[in-house]
Amino acid sequence: MLDARNQQRLEEFIQELGVLGQMRHPNLVMLIGACFKLRSLVYEFLSEGSLEDFLKNRPGLLTWQMYTRIVYEICSALIFLHSNKPQPVVHGDLKPANILLDANFNNKLADFGLCRFLPEGADTVAFLRTSNIKGTEWYIDPDFLEARKLSPGCDVYVLFWGYDP
Repeated sequence: MLDARNQQRLEEFIQELGVLGQMRHPNLVMLIGACFKLRSLVYEFLSEGSLEDFLKNRPGLLTWQMYTRIVYEICSALIFLHSNKPQPVVHGDLKPANILLDANFNNKLADFGLCRFLPEGADTVAFLRTSNIKGTEWYIDPDFLEARKLSPGCDVYVLFWGYDP
């Protein structure tokens, strides 16, 4: 549920509803329903929570095989988004908190509130809120911070940042 008084959160709500309402992929969280009045989105239940919580609460339990599978599945989701027709999608907020795990450690990419559609034929999209960049600082691509333009490379940057099992 989002704060109904926050206009920017309303934009993120509409963005996420629009993206997840029209896309299906095994490694994207499935949107089950939404309530515009309460600004709430209902997703499928993933019993293991986020990758961030898993890493914090169970340090050392993620093997290289599990990590490799997570990267593979997220790459599959990103390839799907980045090659979406007619307009590719850049997630823009990829981080462990937005990767959800089910009981079998299948993972799904979530939180599409900051994503952007790439204009036809373009490989970047300007991020208009240049004074109020959202996201977790150490997961943001330095090129994005400098140029204020999202690209598929911004999503890929995060996948190889600082994992040490």
